[in-house]
Amino acid sequence: MKARILAVAAVAAAGAIAACMDSSRVAAPSAPNAVASGRIHPSLVTSSMQDSAIAATITVPDSVSLHGTATVTMKLTSKLTDPTTVQNDSVPVPPVDLVAVMDASGSIGEAGWNTEQDFVGNLAATVMGHGSRMGIVEFGTTVATDWTFQQTQSTSAIESAVASLPYLRGETYTKSAMRAALNIFAASPSSRPRVIALVTDGNPNPPTSQNPCNFSGAYPDAARLRDSLQLLGINTIIVGVGPDISANALGCLINQDPSRFIPVASFTTEAFNGILDQVIAKLTPTLSNVTLHATVAPGFTLGSGPTPTDTVLINGVDGSGATYDAATHAVTWSVPALQSVPRNLSLTLAPSLQAQPLCGLKPALTSVSVTYALSTGGQYTRLLPDANITVTKCNPPVVTPSVTGTVGQNGWYTSDVAVGFDVQSDSPLTSETGCSASTLTVDTADSTFTCTAANDAGSVTKSVTVKRDATPPVVAYSGNAGTYGASQDVAITCAATDATSGVASSTCANVSGAAWSIGVGSHSYSATATDNAGNVGSGSATFTVVVTVQDLDNLAAAWVSGPGANGVVNSLHAKLKGSSPNVQAFINEVQAQSGKKIPADKAAVLIALAQAM
Repeated sequence: MKARILAVAAVAAAGAIAACMDSSRVAAPSAPNAVASGRIHPSLVTSSMQDSAIAATITVPDSVSLHGTATVTMKLTSKLTDPTTVQNDSVPVPPVDLVAVMDASGSIGEAGWNTEQDFVGNLAATVMGHGSRMGIVEFGTTVATDWTFQQTQSTSAIESAVASLPYLRGETYTKSAMRAALNIFAASPSSRPRVIALVTDGNPNPPTSQNPCNFSGAYPDAARLRDSLQLLGINTIIVGVGPDISANALGCLINQDPSRFIPVASFTTEAFNGILDQVIAKLTPTLSNVTLHATVAPGFTLGSGPTPTDTVLINGVDGSGATYDAATHAVTWSVPALQSVPRNLSLTLAPSLQAQPLCGLKPALTSVSVTYALSTGGQYTRLLPDANITVTKCNPPVVTPSVTGTVGQNGWYTSDVAVGFDVQSDSPLTSETGCSASTLTVDTADSTFTCTAANDAGSVTKSVTVKRDATPPVVAYSGNAGTYGASQDVAITCAATDATSGVASSTCANVSGAAWSIGVGSHSYSATATDNAGNVGSGSATFTVVVTVQDLDNLAAAWVSGPGANGVVNSLHAKLKGSSPNVQAFINEVQAQSGKKIPADKAAVLIALAQAM
């Protein structure tokens, strides 16, 4: 039987295939930040450069009880191509254009052909997705282009196509098959890495016309094929099947580089499962210039100093070049010393959680990303999810009363008063009583509103007492007769009262005295009062003093004195009697008695009153 060879051609200058799967299918990624058994699984977010070389898991405690000050350590682990640490997540391959060229010649046999189909299907499951494309060429004596880049590009479609390929039998037309693969690339060029996976029985047959490495003058098309592969950046990795195959077989496709030759013992499932990871590893670049970026969320601190190098381990070694900006809370760790970082990269962080009003699922680190260079060229960024911690022991609720209304004096309100309570709680409330908004619309000297709110951390009660007086004080004049004769006495009392807050000050004054002394005519008095809430009230009184014959007769009788007073009184009275009193005669006699029987000041009053009558 002819010796058997499996060859895989790949682009050396482009990003490599990062493997995280074995030949069995790995489950689809879980939802971002889904928490299961304390592990937060990231979404596989790719950068604008379409890089997918890093997947990460962030391991934190399921929860942390925080009451006072506590410290919690979380672990951020970024793994490349390590399925044992990327739980429920598949690490995607960088976008690639791949053509599988499958030898279906007669020497392979039905069983070998089935094994080859399984291997290519597993390769498709690893490579497809995230922008990759795949084509298929099979060959024996005839060459068939079974799938191109223009056809449906999905893992299921490719796997179905591979599984349904017929076994062709015949000779091994290797050079023709490689040319068919080249045509698939030429028909649909792209900037992706270009990969040809060639499965063949080893030595081409016919050995001269179908050998892609036969550059004799009789076969110039071999040189053209070689030059075209080089022009498109396609190189070859050979997997040789059987004990008689070496790196020299088809060496022109691998530039005589034996490191790109992977031997396979036989066409068995076990043998091919064992080399899948080796093939992927050959296509996976190493990392350098790895830098981790993150922002420490409010309520958390990082380490114990301005340069917290002791808070990060990179592959178990203290991170170097760590910087921390206390103003922006941005922290950066770099690994300049590790110029060839292995594909398994572990980053461990240790921030501290401080006693803050935090509760529930809170991010401790945000804006987490890793930047790095690939050995095959290019600078890349992997965005990682926030590192979250569930804080289950929280602070009690914060209850803040609010009172809104027109503020008067001495703590009083002089309008309707809206009373409310703002309740803030970092965890769900277990009870809340009396915290609804209400409005006080009546005057009261002492109305108390109370809100009680509780959560798992405790109960808080806050009360507020409201004093409302929107009514001005009353200023009232009493005892006002309205009209007074000149000989009458005026006795009007002014009083200020306030039913709620009480009178603070008043201009009230009583009005009293002989009417004649107040004066003939209309008189008005007013006063104001201010209560303790600052409301101002007012009141007034108006009355009139008039002069009648009787008033003159009464005053004369009261003011005439001395010997013969009765005679003078009778004389003055006689002048005012009857329906037509002789007021002028009254005035003349008062003038005559002024300073004698009638005091001069009182005589002047009588004369003025008589004249005003």
